[in-house]
Amino acid sequence: MQTGFYEIPHNESVLNRVLLEKREAYSLYEVTFPSPVQTESKENNTVYSLHYRPNHHRKGFAIVVFHGWLARRAPFERRISQELAAGGFDAFLLNLPYHLKRTPKGRRSGKDFFSKDLKKTYSAFHQAVLDARKLADLLQKDGYRIGGFGLSLGAILLNLLMGVDERYEIGVSVVGGGDFNTLLRKGWMGRWVVKSPELNGRKWEDRKICMEYRKFLSEIDETGKIPKPPREWFLLDPLTYAHRNHPRRVLLFNGLFDPIIPRASVLKLTNRLGISKPVWLPTEHFSILLFMPYMMKKSLAFFERFSNSH
Repeated sequence: MQTGFYEIPHNESVLNRVLLEKREAYSLYEVTFPSPVQTESKENNTVYSLHYRPNHHRKGFAIVVFHGWLARRAPFERRISQELAAGGFDAFLLNLPYHLKRTPKGRRSGKDFFSKDLKKTYSAFHQAVLDARKLADLLQKDGYRIGGFGLSLGAILLNLLMGVDERYEIGVSVVGGGDFNTLLRKGWMGRWVVKSPELNGRKWEDRKICMEYRKFLSEIDETGKIPKPPREWFLLDPLTYAHRNHPRRVLLFNGLFDPIIPRASVLKLTNRLGISKPVWLPTEHFSILLFMPYMMKKSLAFFERFSNSH
């Protein structure tokens, strides 16, 4: 890992647990701990997670669930967590920086995570990874093995995280991808971050960035080490660490007609991961949720096979 960018402070933080409710299949706890990154927003400085703890047949395997951008109540992620718990997996629905209970007063959930303030956006990505690594520290102390399940922004973060922290042994990625330059220039999300490209759809700056990033990835392939990047965001891209994710298992679901996570972004990630292809579904970005029963069936079987193989 380059220059300890994702190293976290070694302190004696503990998970604080509060029981919220008990159901037949699981007990629901709210767990909190201080974020390794302290920001100007006091609301953002505590990490919140909902722990869906199975009441029966626990497997000793924790699945950290990463929600999408601008999540307000995260209903689909809650449903995923419930089904994981019903299958015997402890599920931890993590609140990403500036989202949900971490939203600064008077702001919209997630609005401060991804914005035109690129420095703040970089910091939010960085904090999200450090929060997830700190959670892994605490889960590891409790004897869990760890996996992840991410949607959209959460899937991008999960694919990055699995290349950074080997304790995240297995993951399910729903509408995730890699290569931020492709995401911003070809995907709709770029409309909120960059101006419309010029010069036949590409600026010279875009071409320069592409060449720099290709050279950066080539150097990683040649040396196996991550060099000092010419641009800070290179250290936030899932492609940068994908070579460290080869020995582990990732199941990807993507929409064939997704305008937010374009096909080129998905294929660049699968190529770097050494995966032949994702599970392509005939949907765009949000309508992929119509296939949630199918994806959950495949995902639970995927996690089950892995947990039984060790």
